[in-house]
Amino acid sequence: MDITLQNSSNRAIHVHLSLAETEYAFEVRDGQNRIPPETEYASKAKGRGHFSNDQIFYLQPGESLPKNLLVLTKFYDMSRPGKYTVQVSRAVPKELGGGTVKSNTLTITVVERTPEPAK
Repeated sequence: MDITLQNSSNRAIHVHLSLAETEYAFEVRDGQNRIPPETEYASKAKGRGHFSNDQIFYLQPGESLPKNLLVLTKFYDMSRPGKYTVQVSRAVPKELGGGTVKSNTLTITVVERTPEPAK
């Protein structure tokens, strides 16, 4: 999943950015509105905090950061065919009032792969 962070405020902001998986919270649900099983990586990653390669960006109103890649299957077992919904959220800086901003909800359809006929 590619994530683009855009400054939709009317003033310039400083954005602290590390890896997408430490900056964003994401909610994944299957077709029955259940959270898919977490991977071993997800269990180990919880509470890990920021990494030493953090960067600070200065965004003018309307500007966006380069896309961040978030690999959902590192965190959830999404191998079962069906529909999954994903919503990403991020904390709003205190100087902009705090709180959380959420993305639109993305629907992903996982299909079963059919083996190719032998040649």
